[in-house]
Amino acid sequence: MDHEGKGGTKLSTTVPYTTMETTIFETFTKAYITVAAVMNMTRVASVAPFGVCFSSDGVDKTRMGPVVPAVDLVMQSEMVRWRIHGRNSMVEVNEGSYVLGFCGWGFESQRLRL
Repeated sequence: MDHEGKGGTKLSTTVPYTTMETTIFETFTKAYITVAAVMNMTRVASVAPFGVCFSSDGVDKTRMGPVVPAVDLVMQSEMVRWRIHGRNSMVEVNEGSYVLGFCGWGFESQRLRL
């Protein structure tokens, strides 16, 4: 985040998805897609406004939601992390698809970038 408060990542309890500055979002989604591929998850067409979507075929469900890559937000040190499981990272948009509930926006504007 710069000195004017622009950029960074916003976690909100009032917005149903997490928004990230574009360069953070691009790095995050590349890593997520790589791990998802190792778990044999299949990418499908995007569902606006989300850019990272997967088929729900072959994705097991538990009480923690769909079995997908966990997202670890590391805070001030490696010992302080917030783990986000499938229930809170993925959204089932239709019977056959999940979207990763994270979006990016450009640095100067709040527009979504997919």
